[in-house]
Formats: sequence, C-alpha cells, structure tokens
Amino acid sequence: MLLVALVAGLAAQYLFVGQRPGLNVLLWIALVLGATWLLRRPGARIERADVWLPAGALLFAGFVALRNEAPCTPSTSQRRGP
Repeated sequence: MLLVALVAGLAAQYLFVGQRPGLNVLLWIALVLGATWLLRRPGARIERADVWLPAGALLFAGFVALRNEAPCTPSTSQRRGP
C-alpha cells in the first residue's frame, strides 16, 4: 500500500503542480479509482446502490476536462461582439 501511495503522490505532483485543471483531473480520478479497486479486500462486494459512485466521479472529472482543455474552449481572439 505504501508503494501505491508513493506512486499516487508522484502522479499528483506531475499532473497538478503548475498545471491548469483539465484532462489531468480525469487521469487522477481514474488512477485513484483503479488503485482502490486493486487494494480492496479480497472477496469484498460492491453494494448495488454504490455502483454509480465511480461512474459519477469519472463523469464529473470528464466535465472538468471538457471545460478546460484548449481545443474545447474558444480563445478570446475568436469571440465576436462588443
């Protein structure tokens, strides 16, 4: 578990320090969800009512990526109007 925490910390340092939120948020959430899936207790079952939680986390992280990635947002020089 200590190795996973070290990898997660290094990934967070690389993904977030000096960077705007965007695709890095989606990658971080996917990394954390994958790590929790791998580190769960053997034989642990997921309650049916809790299945939506990882999907919702990925969905909202995807919204951050869509909102803040450069190809998805127009620059100020392309805007028209007063």
